[in-house]
Amino acid sequence: MARSLRFVASPLDRLPRSHCRARVILERPGHDLYIGTAEGASAHLNELWCAAEAAAMALRQAVAPTDPEAVQVRGVERFELFGKATVLVAVAARRDHEARPLIGVGQIDGDAGRAAAVAVLNATNRFLEVG
Repeated sequence: MARSLRFVASPLDRLPRSHCRARVILERPGHDLYIGTAEGASAHLNELWCAAEAAAMALRQAVAPTDPEAVQVRGVERFELFGKATVLVAVAARRDHEARPLIGVGQIDGDAGRAAAVAVLNATNRFLEVG
């Protein structure tokens, strides 16, 4: 079965005055691109939060464009797991009048923002039926 949404990219820009901007780009193959953007302070955990927020925004555009609470980031943590840098995200997702707390994990392989975005997708893909 083909994935209904595909992760494309998650560029992170460092802005003046110690801020950052994260963008997450998702694609429904053969159809549209969904781009989420979030800004915040530029510290390691805040950059992860921005990337997770941008992923949640892109997902909302793809699955529930009229529901601003369809996917919400509740927490982001960076930690070591089996000797590997890892991102853990907690999200709340809503679909068909059912709300559910979800957890996702992404391993950091050089790009921490990508790991945070992938963690959001991992948390939500089955519940939202997008992965």
